Amino acid sequence: MVSSLRYELDAAVRKMNKALPAFDAAVGSASNITDGITRAIVKAQNTPIKVALGEDDLKLLASHRQTLIDAETKLIQSAHDAHLNTLRRTLQRDPAIYLSGGLATFITWLFWISLLVTLCLIIIGAIHLFGA
Repeated sequence: MVSSLRYELDAAVRKMNKALPAFDAAVGSASNITDGITRAIVKAQNTPIKVALGEDDLKLLASHRQTLIDAETKLIQSAHDAHLNTLRRTLQRDPAIYLSGGLATFITWLFWISLLVTLCLIIIGAIHLFGA
């Protein structure tokens, strides 16, 4: 039984050794194909393309450009109008002053510094009035 297993194993190794050159050739062929495709892509990327536009083509391009500009203008205007309507509704509900960004930070710091200076002056005044 061991000899038959050994015989089958030897037969399998011989078949593997026969098939190995075919596998190596297939790997080399696949590598060549990949290299060829890569070279073709690089060559296509580096190839300048020349395009000539006729008068009709330029008119069509200008027409499409103007259509795009009009559509963008309408979109921006509708977004602007929606923002203004939201702002109007907010101000009608709550007519307060809203500050944001750098101005709000500056005013907040100014408030706290003024408060600190006022408290210091009150304390100094109280010391002079009652202490001295």
